[in-house]
Amino acid sequence: NLIDSSANYSDGGSEILIGNVLTSLTNSGKIKREEIVIVSKGGYIKGKNYTNAKKLKEEGKGYKEVTEYAENLWHCIHPDFLKDQIQGSLDRMKLETIDIYLLHNPEYFLDSPVTKNINLDELRHEYNNRIKKAFEYLETEIESGRISYYGISSNSFVKPADDHIFTSLENCHKAATEIKKDNHFAVI
Repeated sequence: NLIDSSANYSDGGSEILIGNVLTSLTNSGKIKREEIVIVSKGGYIKGKNYTNAKKLKEEGKGYKEVTEYAENLWHCIHPDFLKDQIQGSLDRMKLETIDIYLLHNPEYFLDSPVTKNINLDELRHEYNNRIKKAFEYLETEIESGRISYYGISSNSFVKPADDHIFTSLENCHKAATEIKKDNHFAVI
């Protein structure tokens, strides 16, 4: 009963398909919405998101804290970007609430060609600040009812602690707890 997607899977097409199937199944009475757990993710700026983000940047209205990872691939977990991504996911899936919303591979910031010459301690400090800022924002999305829980989808939780792209679960948990003792950071 778990459906896992992302704004960047098939450039949003995965979420459109999920929305169409869920609508059909719930309207026919074959399933109830509360029987299904919907997971989506945000962070990647590819495809249509890239075209839009690049245009906004050229107009001087770009998203803050964008990691320009490669040509046609940027990454961002800033609240302004997440707000737009959550709305887009809700619209594509025809939902009022996403059950679990994940930051999608935030370690792209650590692995960016732009950050290669930054001191690792400074880099990790900034990384942890960005995650905490995203968590603070996601708690407001909980309050508005647009998401129920949040977390991180990362390939770097399992890396050794001295690896430059390591994401510390302990630091993520600490950040969430500092924001709110009864926070909604629930999934990795």
